[in-house]
Amino acid sequence: MRKLSFVYLPLLFLVYLVTETVLKLNHSSLCHSKGCELAGGLLNIPAIWLNYIGVLSAVVLFLFGYFTYIRAFSKRYFFILLSAMIVFETIMIGYQYFASPELCKFCLGVYSSLLIIALFTMREKFFFLLPAILAPLTALYLLAIPVSKSFIGDGGNYLIQSKTCPHCKKVKEFLKKEGIEYKKLDAKSIEARNFIKYLGYETIPVLVIKNDREVEIINGDVDIIKYFSKDKENTQNTQTKNTQAVSAPVDLLGGASKSDDGCGIELLEEKSCDRDEK
Repeated sequence: MRKLSFVYLPLLFLVYLVTETVLKLNHSSLCHSKGCELAGGLLNIPAIWLNYIGVLSAVVLFLFGYFTYIRAFSKRYFFILLSAMIVFETIMIGYQYFASPELCKFCLGVYSSLLIIALFTMREKFFFLLPAILAPLTALYLLAIPVSKSFIGDGGNYLIQSKTCPHCKKVKEFLKKEGIEYKKLDAKSIEARNFIKYLGYETIPVLVIKNDREVEIINGDVDIIKYFSKDKENTQNTQTKNTQAVSAPVDLLGGASKSDDGCGIELLEEKSCDRDEK
């Protein structure tokens, strides 16, 4: 049983990682789910480098396990490395869970393998690993992690707004009065905040108009209302003259209006908006 726990299980784990690495180098994989592709997009390094790190760690773990079977002096190092690998993989899996709509099945296989090895080699001390597993999961749960999916989907009007912002309320009342359909996006979400910051804006509301080949972004209640008022006038003039309107592509950044007619996205409180209304 000891030989199985410290030698054979780490060896099977090493074979598992080496197989995936070889397949990935040949443009294939043991995992063909969408979650595996999404997991690679969450990394700051090429995904294959993570395979190299995993293989190297598995080799060292196997060597420690082999020498533990022969001599007990490396048992402590075996446990330290195994615990570190479990904590590392807990963070990787936890981040995927909160950031990606689908988990990587290969990563789940790696995590399960490590837990099985720990269960067989650290039976009496296995429960001591629970705090090391729960701590990073709790930290990830408390963090605002952007989800790796599109929050602006099909074509239409998307309004990034807040319930406490009077400028947003003014725009929503106008859109409702004019019968203009739109979808609300909460400005407090990390995805919306990152999007606004990326554009260089500091206030809401922000309107995103998405068509087939065009995206227009407008910032501030005055410019948003002006846009639809102008668009309505153009439609009436077009119908009167019986001419066909031609829409020009709008640059993603250049088409956005720099207006201060909005609430600061840092606070998103009515107090910050009240100062703008005075």
